[in-house]
Amino acid sequence: MFYQRLGKGPPTILVHGGMVLDSSNFLPHVAPLADNLDLIIYDQCGRGRSGERQGQDYSKATLMDDVEDLEELRKVLGLGKVNVVGHSWGGIIGGLFASKYPGSVQGLVMVAPVGARYAIWQRPWIQNTLASLPAKERDEFDRVLKDRDLRKRDPQEYFIRYFTSIHMSWFGDQSWAAKVPVHKVRARTGLAVWDSVREYDVREELRRITARTLIVQGTKDAIPLASTEEIKNLIPGARLELIDGAGHYPFIEAGARFVDLLLDFLV
Repeated sequence: MFYQRLGKGPPTILVHGGMVLDSSNFLPHVAPLADNLDLIIYDQCGRGRSGERQGQDYSKATLMDDVEDLEELRKVLGLGKVNVVGHSWGGIIGGLFASKYPGSVQGLVMVAPVGARYAIWQRPWIQNTLASLPAKERDEFDRVLKDRDLRKRDPQEYFIRYFTSIHMSWFGDQSWAAKVPVHKVRARTGLAVWDSVREYDVREELRRITARTLIVQGTKDAIPLASTEEIKNLIPGARLELIDGAGHYPFIEAGARFVDLLLDFLV
């Protein structure tokens, strides 16, 4: 498993989202956290620069494998309790990790998390994304969503087109899209994980979280606020902080505010 480590302070593992993506968009934007935290940033197995899980058929990979890999990384690095900061789908991985391994988690931060259940967030997210895109990108995203043959025949190309077409939608201020590279895609394992979560519902797991929890979301995120508020209400004592004007990447668009929130919560 590929990982980077920088800084000093309480150990804090950053969990990327996207299923088929990697951790490359965290840096350099989260680097200021390293002044006060020991940051561990990694690529999930079979994604980015990490290899496949040894002895496993990649087509059988599930979201819970990603949860188990997070615990294995903690143990291999010889860490005790850690802070977990999960972005997007990584927020759900972090939540499931905190639910299953409460003794491993000091604090949990869910950044722009997807919903606790598929039904409440997926369709509104697609609608919000389409509405936020210029006509050319909107038409391309619509074509990609409908091209099931391409998804089956060449998932790598499918997801490259998918994430390229929606790149502008990640940002409240869409001028950021020209400054931030389009996501890198490695689709084989990620596709299996993606398909493993159809119609998922993790509300019961989130109710069992005992770690201190902070949720951070931009007010212009295409993820519907209603689904984020549901997560807040499921996790005992969870706190929700909204960052005005930011989209799905508040640590990029509102870096100083994001760093202040996390350090105030984690240190």
